[in-house]
Amino acid sequence: MRKLEELEKSDKPFFLAVGLSKPHLPFVAPTKYWDMYPEASIAMPEIREMPGNSGKYTMRLAGELGNYYGMPSRYEDIDDETTLILRRAYYACVSYADAQVGYLLDQLDKLGLRENTIVVLWGDHGYKLGDYGNWCKWSNMDIDTRIPLIFSVPGGRKGEVVDIPVEALDIYPTLTALCGMEEPSHLEGKSLIPILNNPEHRAESKEYAFTIWPQNRWNYDKTIMGYAVKDGRFNYVEWVKLNTGEVLEKELYDHQSDPGETRNVIDEEEYQEVIATLSAKTEERKAATDHDHGFKSLR
Repeated sequence: MRKLEELEKSDKPFFLAVGLSKPHLPFVAPTKYWDMYPEASIAMPEIREMPGNSGKYTMRLAGELGNYYGMPSRYEDIDDETTLILRRAYYACVSYADAQVGYLLDQLDKLGLRENTIVVLWGDHGYKLGDYGNWCKWSNMDIDTRIPLIFSVPGGRKGEVVDIPVEALDIYPTLTALCGMEEPSHLEGKSLIPILNNPEHRAESKEYAFTIWPQNRWNYDKTIMGYAVKDGRFNYVEWVKLNTGEVLEKELYDHQSDPGETRNVIDEEEYQEVIATLSAKTEERKAATDHDHGFKSLR
């Protein structure tokens, strides 16, 4: 907020990136936010079992939670009492972070900057709070890869909700276009201006969103990479041995009949044409991905 006061005094355009660490672990927030969620209002997760027909790589154990005092070790289940406390604390952290966003937006109003400032709010991943009997992130399922993504553009449409698949990669080209800047040639994302201007927009070609999540990323020769492609209805996942290209497992979830992703329908005959299409899109993504990443030399 103090930085905004400094920037307001300059006649130059500014870019301000603000990182909010909550609701990341540890789930600690001021008491007032904890009190917003009475104990009786907290429920256990609706889906507590792994998806039917899930495989070895569908999810990994949530080791991150076990790093904190009082938490069970990696291979132990979390009891219901602890689950409810963790869920309540997570909600408190979300409201705490939300309040910080409010302070920043109020400051933009106070300084008279709101009418010519683009605001983008997003998170880096979703989260499991006992859902599927699992915790934290570590999967290519919708609950882990779906993120909040909100644009506020001066003079733009307000209160619109869009269900077209997009990616965090699209933020950069969208901002360069909104600011009238030349887009660098290396960007992988696409400008979302057509959608921002017309939420009913449908591109000439079908839209897809991709996610990539590795298992055993510290040991490149043993890394199993999970590639997922989503088209608005389906979430298709391939788990690939990175150093050989061997496909070890596949998953397909149909959000039309199963929005909670409770059943992997990869073996069902009616979906084989869809699987072929999404598999081809996955191959395109794998071919376009640079796997010469830093983890290869870390250990």
